[in-house]
Amino acid sequence: MTEEQRYFFDLKGYLVLRNVLSAEHVAALNAVIDRVETRPDNLPPLVRFSERHEPDIYINNMKELGGPFEALIDPEPIIPLVREMVGTRIRLNHEYGIMRYHTEGRTAFHLGNTPVRPSCQFRVHNGEFYSTLVKVVYPLTDQEIEDGCFSAIPGSHKSNFPNPYGIEPEDIPVREPVPCRAGDAIIFTEATTHGSEPKRTARPRRTLYFAYSPCWITDWTGGPEISAELLARVTEHQRALLEVQPMGTEE
Repeated sequence: MTEEQRYFFDLKGYLVLRNVLSAEHVAALNAVIDRVETRPDNLPPLVRFSERHEPDIYINNMKELGGPFEALIDPEPIIPLVREMVGTRIRLNHEYGIMRYHTEGRTAFHLGNTPVRPSCQFRVHNGEFYSTLVKVVYPLTDQEIEDGCFSAIPGSHKSNFPNPYGIEPEDIPVREPVPCRAGDAIIFTEATTHGSEPKRTARPRRTLYFAYSPCWITDWTGGPEISAELLARVTEHQRALLEVQPMGTEE
């Protein structure tokens, strides 16, 4: 992490990296999602659609979808940055995708440093970051403000007071939209109050989320959920990022 990146991440709670994924990689990810959405009855056993988020399409455990998704377990230059942000040995805690096709959808703003949530805390000690959950956002479509891009309250990962504005983005005057292109990446600490801008266009909004934590913390979803087939075919480095390790194994 450069000094500029370290300063910006500490100041705002997120970083933006441009052109992390190639156009070919983005196309391959979208092609798989096309197939998954048209054949939801023909999924790998651990891949699930979430019904409680309709009309948006939430797909959980997307690493099990193969090739282009497996490559997102440990992409460069993401993993070195995430490791420094978490502050210890990391693991892929969970991952999912949100596909938003209708107009006027939004993700309500949530989380923040106050009240305290041990599962998503941010601290700095002796010049080192310690963040218990860091999430990487991969837009698979271009996302301007009117398309419902990622949005956050900068600095809220260090706030000592609860968010007084509520959860609706348009009620939060201090929010900061983060427009991105397909293939970019946003890395943020989950302790930052975040959500999305309201979607006002008919353009599809497809986004993947890969979340990393210290290696001994289990999935937010109660897992980890990893198939034997996936563990057998991934690299040794990827396998180390998938398996829960006991406390005391930090690097």
